[in-house]
Amino acid sequence: MVNLNDELGFSRQLVRDLTIAELRVNQKVTASEVFLTIREEEILFLVASGENNKDIARDLYLSPHTVRGHLSSIFRKINVKTRLQAAMWVSKYLEFVGRRLSKII
Repeated sequence: MVNLNDELGFSRQLVRDLTIAELRVNQKVTASEVFLTIREEEILFLVASGENNKDIARDLYLSPHTVRGHLSSIFRKINVKTRLQAAMWVSKYLEFVGRRLSKII
């Protein structure tokens, strides 16, 4: 049996966390079932791009507190608990979110 952890150099914990996150994303709501505001979509896209709250706040002329509030709402709507899960959700539905964002930008 090949141990992918050793072959690819990933820690067991990282592989476990990513696997669990992927399983949870697969059980979550789809993009067509979620209504996000334009601002929530912008923030979600930036989170998926790896930006932190402070950078998102600066880029969108918001306070970090406002960004946290939006993230809380986003996480509830897409039924995730972490930024990683949110980023994985976006990667799964990137075409949908990107198509809607392209109309905005």
